[in-house]
Amino acid sequence: MPGRPTMKRKRNVSERDDKFSQVSSNGGTIQCQNCQQKGHNKKTCKNPHVEPDPKPNKKIGRPRLDPSLTQWTRRGRWGRRGNRGGGRVPRGGGGFHSWFERSETLNTVPSQKRVNEEYNSEEMVDVDVMSDADGLDMADMDYITQQIKELRKSGYTDVDIIRCLGITKAHLEDFGYVVRLPMLKVDWKEVDRVMKKKKDMDKEMKWKEVDMDKEMKKKKKDMGKEIKWKDVEMDKNEKEMEKEMKETEKKKMVEMDKKKMKEMEKGMKWKELKQKMFKDMMKVEKELKWKLKMFKEMKKVFQYNKGILGIICNKEQGDPQRGSFFRS
Repeated sequence: MPGRPTMKRKRNVSERDDKFSQVSSNGGTIQCQNCQQKGHNKKTCKNPHVEPDPKPNKKIGRPRLDPSLTQWTRRGRWGRRGNRGGGRVPRGGGGFHSWFERSETLNTVPSQKRVNEEYNSEEMVDVDVMSDADGLDMADMDYITQQIKELRKSGYTDVDIIRCLGITKAHLEDFGYVVRLPMLKVDWKEVDRVMKKKKDMDKEMKWKEVDMDKEMKKKKKDMGKEIKWKDVEMDKNEKEMEKEMKETEKKKMVEMDKKKMKEMEKGMKWKELKQKMFKDMMKVEKELKWKLKMFKEMKKVFQYNKGILGIICNKEQGDPQRGSFFRS
């Protein structure tokens, strides 16, 4: 049909990002990301959303075998297409059981002796036994525990088990096994050199501590002297301030006393003046009273004399000379 894509066409850039939203390149069926059904894509789906089943993080594949027990078949990068196999393949066939049976037949040395030799050997393969554990499939747990038990019985070390099964130290600890690491060769010269360096460092640290203690003591002494001098100066300043305060208080008291004395003197003088004025007023009143008395008495005497003179005049009316005399 015209317009139909070829079976193996080149994908567009937008199709690489979202593989479930476009048509597949090889014409296969597509599983919908929304309802988890096949035959249509997410853009045309109208079914309710269904969450997919959880998938494990990591699956343990074929065990990593010893190179002496395996046959290497190197293939090119572009040689394998749909086939995912290749690489390391055991001679007696595929799978772990055939490798395990062949390894049992090849191990002619007793297990305990081989274990001791492997633990005490100097040429050990460095294996990352301290790496973190990834997720394992729960279906493979029993199978892996059985493999570990069989390898332990045959005398394999923990490092060999880790290398063969492709697991980590954390996986072994999860299965309930205590990992025994091999004994490495110790360079005693290097140890002595490190210990000497450590002793020298300790001596240097001690000398530095002694110097620091001396410096701290000197600083403490200097600080103590400075504090003493400051205390003496503060005492002197306090005494001077107290003296100044006392002097100022005395001056203020003297000034206040002087003012009070002046005011008292002024008050006394005013009182004396008042008393003098009062006395003078009393004297004036007395004099006025005396003058009034005298005036009244003089008035009485004058009236009395006037009456007597009138009587005398009436009796002597016949004498014109006397009358004229008195009239005049």
